[in-house]
Amino acid sequence: MLDHNTVVSFYGRAFSPHESMDNMAILGRLGYYDNFDQFYDAVLEYAGQVDAANGNLGVIPAMNIIYELASATQELGGGTFLVNVEGYLAAFDAGTLAENYIKPAEEKGVLVFLDNQLGLSSVREQAESMLAFLEEYTNVHFFFDPEFHIYPEQFESGEVTIPGRPIPGHIDAEDINQALAAIRNFMTEKGIEREVIVGLHGFEDSNVMYDNRDMIVGKNDIVIPPGITLIIDADGFSASENSQAIKWTKYMGITDPEVYKIFGNGAYPGIKIFPPNAYVTSGQFDNDLFTPRQLMGLDPIRSGQYFERRPAMIILN
Repeated sequence: MLDHNTVVSFYGRAFSPHESMDNMAILGRLGYYDNFDQFYDAVLEYAGQVDAANGNLGVIPAMNIIYELASATQELGGGTFLVNVEGYLAAFDAGTLAENYIKPAEEKGVLVFLDNQLGLSSVREQAESMLAFLEEYTNVHFFFDPEFHIYPEQFESGEVTIPGRPIPGHIDAEDINQALAAIRNFMTEKGIEREVIVGLHGFEDSNVMYDNRDMIVGKNDIVIPPGITLIIDADGFSASENSQAIKWTKYMGITDPEVYKIFGNGAYPGIKIFPPNAYVTSGQFDNDLFTPRQLMGLDPIRSGQYFERRPAMIILN
């Protein structure tokens, strides 16, 4: 799929269909919209800009909906800190994940990535909790976010008190491999022959000149089973005046095929960009947003470099 297409996805929490939804609904681009139709019009507009810049490649619209949201309360999610989107939607009488998101997306050819923030759980456990979606729907794929992952020993020692604080989390290749194997085994058991995409976010990598830790530990030890495609997404915003150079450097280091041999062998690079958000006042956006032409390597970024490797997936926060 990703050899011949660029995936364009909008990220976030649930749509905000009425005034009783709290302000946390507007977390990422998805929360801007009242319903699927509004989202669909918006994602197609941006996808059209990418399509005009990516040559003979196709464009596939998508959404990254936060399926398990890491909270500050350990008791949620059976002690994992996680708030499931189904429970959140039910609390606000705002429909269901299937009826309001997955099914209309399936009808329109939109991919749905169930984005999981992990909390005190693991990649394998969370992958197993979502497997049934793969059998029921043809457009569902998975994403995992190391930023909000906590290892039990970190929590017990007080090193990490809530997901992502005081330090961002990380995941390791062993856990990732167990998750990928569980997905592959389920696909085999259920006779699922379609491609399943699994994505991993991350914004710290020791191959980036100003980073000294990895959010995906042992990246070269990841084993990608047949039928599964992996995306490594260069995440993170930059409010710096030099934001394009900073983010370009991150992307090039995180997705370097000379260092990480999985690229070109079942793994593809992605990037997450952060347009200004009217509902977030903390400066969590890119000061100088990349254009689709820059991302596709047609125009240089402000400091003169080019995207020599196109991102196979562009996620708008």
